[in-house]
Amino acid sequence: MIKFGTGGWRALIGEEFTKENVRLLAQAIANLMKAEKSKDDNLEFNFVIGYDRRFLSDKAAKWMAEVLAGNKINVYFIAQVAPTPLVMFTVKKMKTFLGATVTASHNSADYNGVKVFTAGGRDATELVTDLLEAHLENISPADICSLDFEQGKNENLIKHIDPFDDYIDTILGMINIDAIRKRKLRVVLDAMYGVSKTCLQTILLTARCELHVIHDRHDTLFGGRLPSPTTHTL
Repeated sequence: MIKFGTGGWRALIGEEFTKENVRLLAQAIANLMKAEKSKDDNLEFNFVIGYDRRFLSDKAAKWMAEVLAGNKINVYFIAQVAPTPLVMFTVKKMKTFLGATVTASHNSADYNGVKVFTAGGRDATELVTDLLEAHLENISPADICSLDFEQGKNENLIKHIDPFDDYIDTILGMINIDAIRKRKLRVVLDAMYGVSKTCLQTILLTARCELHVIHDRHDTLFGGRLPSPTTHTL
């Protein structure tokens, strides 16, 4: 049974985090969007999907996209690993009703999950996740509508997007980049085998920091540590 917590839905890979459950969740999201559409015909059927470096994240993002496309929902698919704040930014930027990223945040490597975002790029409220759980109780695998990923692209229901430049430029516009440049900082960036390097490296180099990046290779086991920046893991 899929249950949401404060950080979205997280589950052990191969036990509750399975292809079937990911697809069921996507169908529940589609059903929720259809229900909202019936109340407001002006609601646009658009959805943003991102994913991180965890095991199966990229595949799970595609499973979700296939189900949403099968329900005639337009999917904006971020076509490379992306940090969670970037996905939230993109939901706000593209003014979609909902969005999601496949991640289990700081949980151990044997977990994965899905975080759902509402309009404005906010974490889904308990009201929204309760509605999703209610929809989940009323569907089975036989209710899933799906469209092959490549077919979805061909029908323009799945669109690859690259929001990285917009995201980075927005951050650079919010900070005093000249003040940072004057400090000539030496920075060590511990990516903890995750996706933080994708944007943060560009920002720090633009600020002319002397940058040293460690633990940035793709390792779904996170070097045997928790991917959480604490005094014990850094």
